[in-house]
Amino acid sequence: MLRPGRRVELLVFALSWLGVAYFHQGGGWNQNSRFALVRAIVEERSFFIDSFLLYGLAPGDGTADELLRYPVRNATFERNGAHYALAWRDARGALTPIDPDTAAGRALVAVDDVAASGDVAYFRGHFHPNKAPGTSFLAVPAYAVIRGVESLLSVPADGWWVLTCNVWLVSIFSVGLVTALGAVVMLRLARRLACEWAAAATALAFVFGTMTWPFGTFLIEHNVAGVALLAAFYCIERARDYTLQGTRSPSQQRVQQYLVAAGLCAGYAAVNNYTLAPLVAALCVTARLRVRWNPGPLWFGVGVIGPLLLLCAYNQTCFTTPFTTNYAYENPLFIAQSRTLGVFTAPRLDVLLALLFSPCRGLFFTSPLLLLGVAGLVLILRGRGPVVWGWLIGTVAAFLLLVNASFNGWDGGWTAVPRYLSPAVPFLALPLALAWERWPKTTGFFAAVSVAIQLLLTAVDPQVPIGDFGVTGVPVRSVAWVSPLTRYVLPLFLRGRPWPLLDELVDQTVALSERQARNRGTPAAELAPRAAQQRTDLHNRIESGKQTPFPLAGVTGPVSANPIGIYEGTYFHLFPADSQIATYNSFNLGEMLFPQQRLSLVPLILLGGFIAGRVFRNAVASPSGTGRSE
Repeated sequence: MLRPGRRVELLVFALSWLGVAYFHQGGGWNQNSRFALVRAIVEERSFFIDSFLLYGLAPGDGTADELLRYPVRNATFERNGAHYALAWRDARGALTPIDPDTAAGRALVAVDDVAASGDVAYFRGHFHPNKAPGTSFLAVPAYAVIRGVESLLSVPADGWWVLTCNVWLVSIFSVGLVTALGAVVMLRLARRLACEWAAAATALAFVFGTMTWPFGTFLIEHNVAGVALLAAFYCIERARDYTLQGTRSPSQQRVQQYLVAAGLCAGYAAVNNYTLAPLVAALCVTARLRVRWNPGPLWFGVGVIGPLLLLCAYNQTCFTTPFTTNYAYENPLFIAQSRTLGVFTAPRLDVLLALLFSPCRGLFFTSPLLLLGVAGLVLILRGRGPVVWGWLIGTVAAFLLLVNASFNGWDGGWTAVPRYLSPAVPFLALPLALAWERWPKTTGFFAAVSVAIQLLLTAVDPQVPIGDFGVTGVPVRSVAWVSPLTRYVLPLFLRGRPWPLLDELVDQTVALSERQARNRGTPAAELAPRAAQQRTDLHNRIESGKQTPFPLAGVTGPVSANPIGIYEGTYFHLFPADSQIATYNSFNLGEMLFPQQRLSLVPLILLGGFIAGRVFRNAVASPSGTGRSE
């Protein structure tokens, strides 16, 4: 029979996995490019995603389940007898051939407009994701099993529903599984700071009260990188436990094993996010300070070698050199020659403040609970925990904040949170264990607010179509108060449509018509009535679901609002807004009982509440033992 502490771990794992597996967020550039690489590796034994970039409708009435794939060769493709060349689009909308040598005599089309993703890189005739490959590698085993079973059952790989379910399952058994394991790692580390119930509360708050929850529900790298760093830290602490047991041979072997595991986890974090490489060095220093065993950094380095060689092999295969990154071959729009590595400059104070506090992307705006994590960090630095922990947590948070504040795409594109800070979230959440013990009511209040915000984001659409401010040069001060939560997520949940954004689009359309009418010499007395009538007509067309001048009108709530499929990069590229296919490109499991209703969240809330109750019942029964090892 499991002792209470182990039952707590099992229940925390189950609740966390349920929380992320319950949702599928649909398609988007980020996950679509990663899934294309997963398919290429499993189905073609290749790192080139040319065969999984362009999808189309099968001949017929446009409702057939199976889609067509158009092979891409040297950035060109053929469709319905016409020949096209793919092009990059710059900030002004101008098109530049991706491969000038093959574009002659072909019509140019922007890769953004026709491909499943614009997050691509191009090198010597082949496309690749413009992403670090670690998350795709992690998803390969799950997809290999899924596709193997489907092949035995003669299930076509390119059906829209098959693609949708496959990427959902792949996400569950890669990013989702890592997220749930990360909750257990958080629980074990938090036990070293506080009592069992506070450690359990910290683990659940980490998953459900921060951006960890929405980013655990689709194929994106953030949770994988953050949990890998946290796991490396945990392995260092376990190695330290064995050094305290003496110099016996078995203990030394376990020290070596845990240090190698720490290096492996830290190195794999960098394979998911290249900017984390300096934090690998920070963890190595932490290993030296905590383990205090001369060969310790050496064994840590042995672990790092594996992920490093994997990345070098991937780069050599794709780009003919191990010493490069995918980003070197992406759309030049995202790269500025005046910046370090094309994307970095000196940190900006206005960006830094926006990343922390603004409604636009503020970390503490969407997860106010993490303010208590900062308070807990202060307690650690004052002696309530290992001071080395405090300095590592501070180093991770400060480094990622400065990197994000230096990045030209600081806003993170279509998101409601500062997603590039996500690897710091586990470290900022860890000191919550002290906050739960010292200020339980205050921490509980902030936790409730944070969980409510993250539930809204996860249930409605965490891929908010408000962003790209940094790349396009929009001043921070002009967008700092633009809240994705109140302008997109809440209106969808409460009213079924993102009316603040739609009203802006209506106003822009009416203003454009007024200018055109004025230029044609229309009398001023007629302009106001015409504008009022046009505004009314547009609102009526949106309410009735009819075609309007802007695709966002087809995005409807209250839940699972994202209509983009894993096979397309834009709204309604293949299927119309009122189709069942577009509606179920994203979903939650409760919609099997309550389709497109808020009630679909009730099964999760009830079952999750029951499991959470069991967590704390067992946590109270578990012996308290701050600092004890597992």
